[in-house]
Amino acid sequence: MFGYDFKERGERAIYGPSMAGRLVMGVFFVLLLLGFLSALGDGALNLRSLFPLLIMAILFMGIIYRDEWVFDNKRERVSFRWGFGPVAKKIEIPYSEIERIEIYHFNKGLKDDSSISPSWRNPPQVVLRLKVGDDSYHEIEIMSEKKSSGKVERNASWISAFTSLPLYADRARMK
Repeated sequence: MFGYDFKERGERAIYGPSMAGRLVMGVFFVLLLLGFLSALGDGALNLRSLFPLLIMAILFMGIIYRDEWVFDNKRERVSFRWGFGPVAKKIEIPYSEIERIEIYHFNKGLKDDSSISPSWRNPPQVVLRLKVGDDSYHEIEIMSEKKSSGKVERNASWISAFTSLPLYADRARMK
């Protein structure tokens, strides 16, 4: 859908969906709402009017959906929030528990030790994740390596520089 952006705001940085995506959805929501209200005012309400209502409901859910990582240097915590509007789940991880920020490359559908050579069904993927001290991971973003074209690696280095957490990449970026 829409990509993630890294935005610095003083002592905090937010890594989440871009505001442009929400604005586009908001514009379409308002246009459909105006059209629906116009049809309602004309008395032309019928079964086909339910389709714009369904699209408006999907757009509204997209507008209020939250999926963001907040890196707070003042509190030395990473917060992950996801959900709809005020009903969002929040997970906090102190910087002291984070071992490192990682960039990991793999082929979709194949194990690391697989002897099968990758094909078009196994596209290369890149993962930006946090490695927590107890050998668990929190994936921040998973994207096709072709679509990423280095954006995920760049964002990882920005997050590492902002938080002063170590960065590990399993291999150099390929062109």
